[in-house]
Amino acid sequence: MKKICLLILAVMILFTACGACAEEPLSFSTFGEAVSAAKEAVVEGESVYCISSEGYCIALIKQDGRFFRAVTFFDEHGNELYSAYHDAFAPEKEQFADDEYSILCEYLMTLPVQYTEELTVVPLTQEDLDAMAGKTVAEVMSEPWEMGMMNYPEGAEANGDVVFPMVKGFCKYELVINEPFEVYQERRARDHYDPVTAMSLINYADLTVRSVSYSGLSDNMLDLRYQADGTRSYAAEPAFENYDLMIEIADILAAVWENGEPDQETKEALIAKLTEEHPEAADMIRQMVESFRSSYD
Repeated sequence: MKKICLLILAVMILFTACGACAEEPLSFSTFGEAVSAAKEAVVEGESVYCISSEGYCIALIKQDGRFFRAVTFFDEHGNELYSAYHDAFAPEKEQFADDEYSILCEYLMTLPVQYTEELTVVPLTQEDLDAMAGKTVAEVMSEPWEMGMMNYPEGAEANGDVVFPMVKGFCKYELVINEPFEVYQERRARDHYDPVTAMSLINYADLTVRSVSYSGLSDNMLDLRYQADGTRSYAAEPAFENYDLMIEIADILAAVWENGEPDQETKEALIAKLTEEHPEAADMIRQMVESFRSSYD
């Protein structure tokens, strides 16, 4: 009897240990190994890995309904190769730096994986989504949902639904507004930003929600600003203090764009002038000029 009890205890211990092992994150030696594992289990058609300008790489792996991301960071040589790729990349001149990108990727695949973590991917329930019906866009964008617009509706047309793509954590959603296309079109004509920005949301904040539905996984899974539980860490991001400057530049761009979008040479001259006046905002100025638009097309 004693031997039987000991045997049962041993089996229980072994079972418990195996169960614990099954819950441990995946492990990879190199980033290339992680990318290979990611390609074997493509995540719902989404990107399986990314190389970030912030100096890190992420591979996204799906296994048995669970999601993992393997992370590595550039070393000194990786930074040098990325700089070479960045300097050679000029899409406006149709220079896509394929050789530099291949060299960069080949090297990054040899880097060791620093850590692998499991992501918490839990879409909002249909009950929660249904509760948003009748609310305004502003209300949906606030607590407790904290959902954010990703871009403008694609293919919005008369007599059709106007559907805003939205995101919360690692999940994407589609928000359908009650108002007809003509109302959206009129609001879009006021909006000088592409994609949707915090400044442009005022144009859509009072629109009302007809329905919200889950539409898949978001690219936030490949963004280290989002922690493993899907919440975004703002502490690591420097706050932009000169909001008034942003508005001032937007007004300048609106005047330049009044008679249509200028050519690239004019844009570059404008970027140079504004950057000379505000060198501390060089990156923001270029981003605003390159994404600016004057009206709804």
